[in-house]
Amino acid sequence: MHFNLYVVIALLISIFAGHFAVSWLLCLIRWFAGQPDKSRALDFWIGSTERTVATTLVIMAPAYVAAFIGAWIALKIAANWQRVPNKQETRQGTLIALLGNVYSFAFAIACGAWANPNALIVWNTIPKS
Repeated sequence: MHFNLYVVIALLISIFAGHFAVSWLLCLIRWFAGQPDKSRALDFWIGSTERTVATTLVIMAPAYVAAFIGAWIALKIAANWQRVPNKQETRQGTLIALLGNVYSFAFAIACGAWANPNALIVWNTIPKS
């Protein structure tokens, strides 16, 4: 597959619109949950990186998207393991962060599938165990 305008547009939407959409949703969830807003500049870079990789995988190698998402979330959780006190606020913040991952990857997958509709066929033909 060669890069075309759809690929470039999908990546730009995934990176920038995805950042604002996910940030807004997480601010809203934190507000409803009574959690302080923890948005930082680093969140843009981490989220943009995960959406860029996920969107690129949907476009170029859709069969590997699930493995990347699983490994990425496991690494993010492992990086924070035992670093923060085990309190209700901490657990709730971790769950909100996982929701952020779901929204971020959903955005990336949607953008990638728009640029490569054949990804849906690949996912539909993955052998079931």
